[in-house]
Amino acid sequence: MKSESRLKNWISEYRTSPELKSRVRLYSGALLNAVFAVFKIFTGIIYRSTWLLAAGIYFLIFLGVRMHVINLDLAVLKRGEDPNHEKEWSFYGKIGWLMFLMDIGLSGIVVQVVKQNAANTYPGIVIYLIALYAFYRYITAVIRIIKGREEDRVYLSAARSIDMSFAVTEIFTLQVAMLSQFGQGRDYHVANIVTGTAVALIVAVIAIDMILKSRRHLKN
Repeated sequence: MKSESRLKNWISEYRTSPELKSRVRLYSGALLNAVFAVFKIFTGIIYRSTWLLAAGIYFLIFLGVRMHVINLDLAVLKRGEDPNHEKEWSFYGKIGWLMFLMDIGLSGIVVQVVKQNAANTYPGIVIYLIALYAFYRYITAVIRIIKGREEDRVYLSAARSIDMSFAVTEIFTLQVAMLSQFGQGRDYHVANIVTGTAVALIVAVIAIDMILKSRRHLKN
């Protein structure tokens, strides 16, 4: 009975607390991020694909950025601190710089994919499951951005930007795999260049926006 009561209280708090929702998404996102990174690396080893390995390592770096946010969140929860907006906006800006540096790595992956003009395909239903997951992450990330607002814990709002960057990057890697699997041997240089460039620009814009927001709030 006590466990049921605690669960009901938690669900009630989750429905009314944007901060708790952000924490749940941050931690669950880290778990899914880890699974996806391991999957990319595993398939890269199986298929001897350098670009899949590069994508897996890139997603591992994404996981590292998430863990950076989680470590701060755990420290805040442990100490029970009230929001320190100056410190948290400074941290928010640092996450922006990390993502900007990651975007340079993403650009390298795009160049590699375009030069090779090839990718390994996934067996059977796997590619459809990946597609469903990728579009789910993208749609939920867009909804979070649209509905989002600055929270009492500024650093938690960084999770929205990380989710969007992760989602658009996965859309690009999915496109490369699907064109390879269903493109019937056609040359898809242009499609990969356009999508890869767009994704790299989106991540760069998100990162720069975080940096500028941080500077603006710290000045004020």
